[in-house]
Amino acid sequence: MTQSSISLIAFGPEHLAGATRLSRQANWPHRIEDWQLALALSTGIVAVDANATTVLGTVLMTPYKRDVATINMVLVDEAARGRGKRAGKGATSPVPVILITYATSEDAVRRALHAVQKDRVITGRPQVIRIEKN
Repeated sequence: MTQSSISLIAFGPEHLAGATRLSRQANWPHRIEDWQLALALSTGIVAVDANATTVLGTVLMTPYKRDVATINMVLVDEAARGRGKRAGKGATSPVPVILITYATSEDAVRRALHAVQKDRVITGRPQVIRIEKN
């Protein structure tokens, strides 16, 4: 499996069985009914293999108010871990990923990135993924 064989797509009901499989793999207690509820309240993305048949990762964003949300249900298949841009010979850490929502302004994203880099919460250039409203 290479990075180019993984796609990020919108999380839909067709991904629930794969998400439940990842929960079991991680020894999480979430049943398919729990995933259905989480998806009904959230927007998210899944990482899928080249054939878009196997769910390799999940992430949901659950809004609470206009400017408040949580990132949750973040799972990565054990077989797909450590295969980011910087993985390979000599890799020491994964690529930081920052998820932002449709309600977040570009200025707020820049300020947040500057703050976490200044405080050395993350090093290097993170991959930024924007979750758009459907």
